[in-house]
Amino acid sequence: MNVWSPYWPTPDIEAGLPMDIAEYILGYQAEYAEEPPEVSPAVEQVLGRPGRTLTRWAADHAADLT
Repeated sequence: MNVWSPYWPTPDIEAGLPMDIAEYILGYQAEYAEEPPEVSPAVEQVLGRPGRTLTRWAADHAADLT
């Protein structure tokens, strides 16, 4: 069974990223995965349309990603 641990070797750590930096990045990503930040209203003001989620963006660009 694959269970993630903060001490599990990751590509960043294996590539030589210092452990404290790698742990900070992983913690930051985990925090955003649990509670994504709100999108600023400036996104819609600049783009002229609401911002997209990563899921929506990936679906819109699926052909480009294969």
